Amino acid sequence: TYYNTGCADGTDGCCEEPTCDQPFTISLEYIDANTLRVNYSSTEEIAGFQFELDGAIITGSSGDEIPSDWMIGSDSTTGKVLGNAFGTPIPAGEGGLVVLDVNITSTENLCLKDIIVSPPSGAAIDHCPEYWQLTCIDVP
Repeated sequence: TYYNTGCADGTDGCCEEPTCDQPFTISLEYIDANTLRVNYSSTEEIAGFQFELDGAIITGSSGDEIPSDWMIGSDSTTGKVLGNAFGTPIPAGEGGLVVLDVNITSTENLCLKDIIVSPPSGAAIDHCPEYWQLTCIDVP
């Protein structure tokens, strides 16, 4: 179920997932009380990404399935996560983008926002609006 999507019935309630045909999507996955994984699917190579996490304090971050010559950093104060390639881009495909060590502060949901993804050329990769993706999950 998806929320606040401007449903076909004219409401902003709960409805079916809208269609997205953009080259990049991102999703948030709950692993356990202190770990979240950010997953991706992309038809283009990825050379950098940035996003913010609402609902938790980030205590650490690491690459999940990305090349070893990447720099990944996070800021516990702002909730921002940044990943940059220093050589090898992430190939087109899907998988885990980053694992976040967190202290969950929300009692309702965790959400990714302000998502920016770039290919080796440096221009932003188009992606579906945040509310079309699984960027928010309920806190178990």
